[in-house]
This record gives sequence, C-alpha cells and structure tokens, in this order.
Amino acid sequence: MAAVQGQETLIGLIDEVLFAVAQTQQRVLVTENVGDFRTLDAQYRAQGLSHLGLILTTNLKYPHQGSAGIGRLIRALEAWVAEHPGEAEADSQLWWL
Repeated sequence: MAAVQGQETLIGLIDEVLFAVAQTQQRVLVTENVGDFRTLDAQYRAQGLSHLGLILTTNLKYPHQGSAGIGRLIRALEAWVAEHPGEAEADSQLWWL
C-alpha cells in the first residue's frame, strides 16, 4: 500500500491523472472521493476500458483526527486484503470499506 502523500510525484494530481497512474502502476485505488471516482469508473466502462478496482470509503467511517482513525483505516484495508485474496485483480470492481 502506498499513499499519495507518500509519493511526491502524485501530490496535487487531478483525479483523472491519478486514476490513470494507478492503472499504469497496477494498483487498486482507495478513496473517499466517491462521487468523482464513480464518475471516472463510469467513463472507463463507457469507453470499454477496465481498471484494477476502487475501494470506496468515507471520512465519517474512518475519521482522520489523530492517528486512531488512520490506524483503523489501515487495519480495515489489511483485513480486506486478507479476506479478498485475488479479488483486487478483478476487472473494474468497486468495493465499499
């Protein structure tokens, strides 16, 4: 797992470019920006393109205040990966965390 904030070249990229980079790096993208990335998912599908998947979440479920919220999100992502081996390789899937 890698966060955008941990990769200087990704900081500040618009959603479309970030999504494309995730595809070239063969990564599933985790985002709270549900509306914009569901729109990008729909655009990919309309063009007959696939992507490696999106994991959608909200700041309400995993608040960012303090390290506890981020820690809960990381643990939830680790549990998701353990419970869904190989699923992240499925074409254009959307999962809610």
